[in-house]
Amino acid sequence: MGLTIFDSNSNYFEDRSLFVGSNNIELIIETKLNLTTAETLKLFVTLPFKPEFEEEEGEEIEEPTRQVEWDCILENETQLKYMIQKNDLPYAGIYVLNAYARWEDDTELYGETVLLKVKNIGE
Repeated sequence: MGLTIFDSNSNYFEDRSLFVGSNNIELIIETKLNLTTAETLKLFVTLPFKPEFEEEEGEEIEEPTRQVEWDCILENETQLKYMIQKNDLPYAGIYVLNAYARWEDDTELYGETVLLKVKNIGE
């Protein structure tokens, strides 16, 4: 599975990274499979661990969600497209992306793992 990013604001072409809070950045995911008849197209995303933060005395800390799903559209026969939104990349670290497709007959396919590096602005 290959990943291409189309924007003018990231460091992606220098060091394959985006920035926290990036917005309106187009991801194109090459799956090398014909997806034209698939009913469901998604990216399963594992977020990096949330940075450490101060716990107030007596405050109960809830573990943040690390698994999210991004709904994709078909770019062409073998490519998925997703437009990154402002809240999709909440903190720096390595994001793990896996393409997913499901067909009407319940056939499911998962893509190879792609790593996306997200940095704080100024790093």
